[in-house]
Order: sequence, then structure tokens, then C-alpha cells
Amino acid sequence: SRVLRTFSALRMVKDVKIMVDALTGSFVIFVFGCLLLAMFLSVFSIFFVQGMTTFLEAEASIDPMIRASIIEDFGSVATSMRSLFMSVTGGDDWSRFYTTVKILGPVYDYLYLFFMAFALIAFCNVIRRNSLSGSSQRRHPEQTAQSCKDIIVRVGALR
Repeated sequence: SRVLRTFSALRMVKDVKIMVDALTGSFVIFVFGCLLLAMFLSVFSIFFVQGMTTFLEAEASIDPMIRASIIEDFGSVATSMRSLFMSVTGGDDWSRFYTTVKILGPVYDYLYLFFMAFALIAFCNVIRRNSLSGSSQRRHPEQTAQSCKDIIVRVGALR
């Protein structure tokens, strides 16, 4: 009975080790994904802040509600990054920010739609795929080692 408990305890330690390995491997991808997301948000934020600034300078009479919305959502690069992050992650509805951006004209209108499409379709899926494939490879290291051995045997057989 004690022997069986010892083996089951060792099996649990192995499972915990696999989970910790998967988390540490995913953490590196997470950090690089966050850095890439920050660069992505900052580039688009600069575009939108520049457009909002040009719009506010060019328009003499603007509705105070629109001015307040522009300053609140796109008043600086940091607030613009926050607004874009919220629109991509669902922190706030993207259509709220879209109505503010749409005031600038069709160029910024389509730029915002491109931003949303790229962020939701391309960026998030690539990060998710890399994260999942990295953690699944760490979860089954013996399978990865066996497939490497199979490749080496095949290459040796070709010679």
C-alpha cells in the first residue's frame, strides 16, 4: 500500500514538472508577444494621435462632446494605446472608438478597420498558435526526442 502511494506521489510530481515546464516555456513567448503588441499599438497610436491633432488644429468650431471624446480617447500616445488595447481585447466596444476615428475621414476610418482586422485575425492567432505549439512540445518531450531520432535514422538511411 505504501509503495503504491509512493509511486502515485512520484507520478504527481512528474505532472507538476510538465505543467511548470509548459508555463515557463509559454512565459517567454508571452513576454515577446507583449513587446510585439506594444510596438504594434504604439505605431498605430502615433498615426491616430497625429490625425486627431491635425483635425483639432484645422477645425475652428468643434462640438465640445467630440472634442472631449478625442482628448479622452486619443489625447496622447499613451491614452491612444490604451484605447486601441481596449478595443482589441474587448475592454471597451471597438465601435465607440470607431465613431471617434470616423470623424477624421476615410483614410483614418479604413486605417482603424485595418488595425482591428489585423489585430484580431493575424496578430492574436499567430501568438496563440506559437504559444500552444511551444507548450505542447514541452508537454511531450519524449515524443519530440523520438521524432528527432526518426529523422536522424531516415537521413542516415538516405546516405
